[in-house]
Parts: sequence; structure tokens; C-alpha cells
Amino acid sequence: MKHFLGVLLLAAPLAAQHISLGVKGGVPVTEAFKTSGGPLFNYRSFRNPYTVGPSLEVRLPLRLSISLDVLYKRLSYAANAGPTELNVKANQFEFPVMVKYRFKEGLWTPYVAAGPSFNKITGVARTISNPGQFLSPDEFQNSSSGGFAFGGGMEFKPVVRITTEVRFTRRGTKNFFSAASGLLESNLNQAEFLVGVHF
Repeated sequence: MKHFLGVLLLAAPLAAQHISLGVKGGVPVTEAFKTSGGPLFNYRSFRNPYTVGPSLEVRLPLRLSISLDVLYKRLSYAANAGPTELNVKANQFEFPVMVKYRFKEGLWTPYVAAGPSFNKITGVARTISNPGQFLSPDEFQNSSSGGFAFGGGMEFKPVVRITTEVRFTRRGTKNFFSAASGLLESNLNQAEFLVGVHF
């Protein structure tokens, strides 16, 4: 990731007039966790209703650009263990560094994008239905993970620049995994629909 950030910093002075800031938001298409039930635990995942965060893009020659997003998602799942219910919540920050190629110039522009993506999990906490108990979840294995993202969409430029995109991310490491039961694990394949506005 350091190399891609270095490219951004070097490109910025050369094309300062082509730097744009904006915001992206959207909805996940896939579940964050793969869950199932067993004799002791019955896991279930709650779909995150949104993804949102700031976005920076540096326009380059040949209809290319480099973008850096910081996308926030809320993760949550629950498990029933007999009469006790466990609820786990966490924050996920995704840092995709994407190279984008536009197929043409104009009011409507189709594009594709690809690049590495890194995530960071924070604020992981588990609460138990019994009052007064507050524990760290055993399923939390890795606070960060790397992967690769690719997608495509359409860019519309009336006054501000509006983008719609379908993005797929493949991660190399599971952030969550239940080693004891094997009934819960992070979904390494993620898909989401995003809308962006850049100024």
C-alpha cells in the first residue's frame, strides 16, 4: 500500500488541477460472514445496511486515474448458546487503492477499476444476554487483511461528477473465524453497489 500512496503523492503536484474530493456510499450485496448452526452454537449474520466514506481521485493522462477510498462498514453477528445469546459488533474500515480506466470522454463514460484493498477491524465487542458481562469474542482472529478489488460502472458529469459502480473484493485473510466450532467465518468474497459524488 505504501507504494501506491507514494504514487499518489508524486502525481499530485504534477496534476493538482485534476485532484477531486468526494464521498462514496452504497449497500453490500453479500453477507460479511458465513454462518451455520451446530449442537452448541447457532450463528447468524446481520447484513450491514450501508457503506460510506470519503474518496480522493487523481486524474492522469490517457483517461487513467488513481483513487483512494476510506469506506466504513458496521459488522454484526449473533449466536445462541443454549439460553444465552451472544451479540458481536465491530467497525470495519476498507482502504481500496484503485487504478481506473475510462473508455471514452464525454457526458456519460463507462469505466473499469482494479487495485489492492486493505481493511482494518476496530471496536470489536461481544455482549451476553446476562447483564453485566462484556467479553472479547473468540472468533476475532485478525485485525487487518489484504486483498484485491475490481469493478466497473458509469460516470456522469453534469456539474459534479457522479459515479455508479459494482465492486468485488477478494480478501486473502479471514478477520473472523471460529476455530472451536467452524460455524462462523469471514466471507472472503465481497460484492457491493456504490454511488460516488466528486467535486
